[in-house]
Amino acid sequence: MQEKPTIFVSNFHPFISRNIFDSSALAKIAEGANEVIVFVLKHKEKYLKEKYETGNIKIIGLDLHEAIKTRREVLGSRIAEILLDTHTKKLHQKIYLEHDKKYLKYFLSRAVMATLAHSVLFKRFFRAMILRFNNVDVFGEYFKQYKPEITVSTDPFSPYDIIFMKNARQTNTKLIGLIRSWDNFTTKEYLQVKPDSVIVQNEEMITEGKTLHDLDTFTIVGVPQFEYYLRYTPIDRESFCKRMHLDPKKRIVLFSPAGDKFTSTDWQICEILKQQQAEGKLPNDLQFLVRLHPMNGTDLSKFEPTENFVIDDPNSSYESGHAKESEMGVEHVNHLADSLHHSVLVLNSVSSLLIDAAILDKPVVTICFDGWEKNVPLTRSILTEQSNEWLQVLLNKGLSPKANNPEEMAVLMNQYLNDPTKDKDKRATFVQEHCFKLDGKAPERMAAAIL
Repeated sequence: MQEKPTIFVSNFHPFISRNIFDSSALAKIAEGANEVIVFVLKHKEKYLKEKYETGNIKIIGLDLHEAIKTRREVLGSRIAEILLDTHTKKLHQKIYLEHDKKYLKYFLSRAVMATLAHSVLFKRFFRAMILRFNNVDVFGEYFKQYKPEITVSTDPFSPYDIIFMKNARQTNTKLIGLIRSWDNFTTKEYLQVKPDSVIVQNEEMITEGKTLHDLDTFTIVGVPQFEYYLRYTPIDRESFCKRMHLDPKKRIVLFSPAGDKFTSTDWQICEILKQQQAEGKLPNDLQFLVRLHPMNGTDLSKFEPTENFVIDDPNSSYESGHAKESEMGVEHVNHLADSLHHSVLVLNSVSSLLIDAAILDKPVVTICFDGWEKNVPLTRSILTEQSNEWLQVLLNKGLSPKANNPEEMAVLMNQYLNDPTKDKDKRATFVQEHCFKLDGKAPERMAAAIL
């Protein structure tokens, strides 16, 4: 009888907790393993130990912040950045140019991107050099101590995971890359270390992985975090409205602002909605639940809300002062599910919340204008982020119509308010394509692909 393997797993990004740990995928992996060693950032060790260390699952915290700042790590990342020729990466370069005015750097980067980014031979040479000159041996002692048969990088584009994978490549362990989000292949960088196999969410990601990153072995498993909605029972409407200080007699519209990272005009959208309701362009029985991003700040201090506006700041279970390291607990996921369930419509701008909404069959209108501002700089317009591949993949499926001005927003909202079943078939088709099989078995498929 074959012995169960020892498995190394990384968890350096908060979405990993939601997608793998809280979805039962980690537990199913542990069932088929002798031991599962999970590496986390040192300052999160206590928090994640309390949540996930049980049975044969062990949490080890490491201080990796200095390791990713070494000259070779930074250089490798900068080269990888210009070896990915996508619209998103070109846009990032334009934003950098607008910010620092370094024209020579911009044109050199564009030249490299237009040539070497399309040379498979050069990119393979780059990967070989990355491994050849690896000099940060953070995980080496743990590979020697535990001798894992399988190593799983849950976020292969992360600087922490890149070191993790390079250390794994110095051993005989099987290296598996789990792509954290559907947008990573087009928005991050050229994948520096090639895994033996790659776990993805849907068919479209296979095409991107092959053409952009020279990958060849894939397993599609779906998206465990979205399957959580299949087994969650929302709280009743009266209790939800009481908790959120909403009127149970009025319909709820859930609005997801873009956040200060992308724009300074979220408050103007709120003012426009308030004015449209006052002018009778939107029904009087609407109330707006304005859900702020749990990791990116949103300044609405200039907005003067009426009784029909409730600002919801979900915060997070663990905060380190760095947005990318905050954690959302199960209670936060449940609150999001409740908010979507009791809403009749979702207003979105640059959030992936429209996927969650589609799974729960909620109509979505995408706001494609910067409040009442004109000629907004490239770095501060939501139109900039909306032109990226990651959002276009969603919007081009007919998942959500685009409102290019306040008038269109009101018209589209009223259409869905009068007929919530409008575009129901498009939402259903999108869910099946994006989530592969929304059947509750994604955690099992993920564990099977790893084991």
